[in-house]
Amino acid sequence: VDDEMNAILVQQLPRGARLTAIFDSCHSATALDLPFIYDCNGQPKQQKYSRKTAGKDLLESGLSLMTGNMFDKLSGAKQAYSTLSALGNEGNAQDITAQTRSTQADAIMFSGCKDYQTSADTNVSGYGATGAASYAFIDAVRTGGNLTFTELLAKMRDTLYGEYEQKIQMSTGFPTDMNIPFVF
Repeated sequence: VDDEMNAILVQQLPRGARLTAIFDSCHSATALDLPFIYDCNGQPKQQKYSRKTAGKDLLESGLSLMTGNMFDKLSGAKQAYSTLSALGNEGNAQDITAQTRSTQADAIMFSGCKDYQTSADTNVSGYGATGAASYAFIDAVRTGGNLTFTELLAKMRDTLYGEYEQKIQMSTGFPTDMNIPFVF
């Protein structure tokens, strides 16, 4: 689904257009497949293949190779090869993603959580039932004054810190100075 959303919502935008998207949904960090993910200081984070995911994938591959029919064994071998290839190309992950997912338009996305996390629902007095990240965004914009994108991300994360395990993510379609004012 993320590939389709990138193709329809992001890649079709012309140079100079701006898309600011907010996804308050589970497993949403790469919802638009934007290649540049930022930390709380506005610095791009290096993308890499998760060792935990790789371990789990290799374990599943090994189990498929040891049990099941011939199709399961072939599928397990293919999965093991893909996992080992991903680990071997780990240093190139950012370059590959940038080459295939960079945008001409100014696309910026806030996601409610990392890809392996869920995005919580909440009920806030004065707001009613809402997503926790949606509440954090609205609260930050209402009370934060003139924030930069980096300050907005930090304020949103601070709002959720200690009450929710999810960690709001910020990503863009091309390298961007995230210390510019947030305007929408």
